[in-house]
Amino acid sequence: MKKRFQPILYVSMFSMVLSLIFLSTRSLPKTHSSSIFPSTPINTASATWTVQTAIPSVTIAPTSDPDYFRNDFDGPLDTGWQWVNEDASHWSLNAGSGSLQIDLTSGRVSDGTIQNMLMRPAPTGNFQVTIGLTFRAIENDQFAGLILYESATRFLQIGRSRSVCEGPDQICDGSGIYLQFYDDQDPKPLREAKRYSGSVPLHLRLTRIGDEYAIEMSKGDGLAWFRYGNYTIKFKPTYIGLFAGQNFGQPITALFDYFEVSGLK
Repeated sequence: MKKRFQPILYVSMFSMVLSLIFLSTRSLPKTHSSSIFPSTPINTASATWTVQTAIPSVTIAPTSDPDYFRNDFDGPLDTGWQWVNEDASHWSLNAGSGSLQIDLTSGRVSDGTIQNMLMRPAPTGNFQVTIGLTFRAIENDQFAGLILYESATRFLQIGRSRSVCEGPDQICDGSGIYLQFYDDQDPKPLREAKRYSGSVPLHLRLTRIGDEYAIEMSKGDGLAWFRYGNYTIKFKPTYIGLFAGQNFGQPITALFDYFEVSGLK
């Protein structure tokens, strides 16, 4: 006698098989495509990285610096300035837009005859001072730039000048950037000159850390800076400022585009 076909039994068995297959696939570990996670580690030592500065989502207030000061000379002189031997007929804020113009006269800082030297108190600690200067000496000895002043016999001046050697002890390099430290107690005070006949305006930056002074310069737009030199000078400037003088030839004017100083920790 033949057995009759039992469809219910076969359907039940088929359902059990499907259930077993489903459960077994859930227990298998997950795998990832090798195109996303390579089997060999990435060598980051030879990688070239592009670093971008993150832009903050909020404006961060700058740290308060009681020594910070900036004058762009686009109006009346800001408070805190002091004139030394002022001659109002030889300086102006009106002849050129956004600059202080000082005519070079024959006076020198070293003998107290300098005219129109503009000074303000220097920070008592470390600081950085930057100026913009539009000037090129056309005759020997003309000088305009930045001054750090301790006393009438001890001061540092750096700026654009021109000198032609007339003796073996002179430091000269034609038209260039000159650094001169005056000290009546030192028979051989610091003198340095580096030839520069390039474009104007010129930016000069001095950084003081204790007795260490770093001088940098930049031309044109002031974006690229170049090291002029590092010096150890044991003096404590009480004033900083601008000067122009030592002119014994035809009239010439120095333009100071800005003055900026900030304290350093």
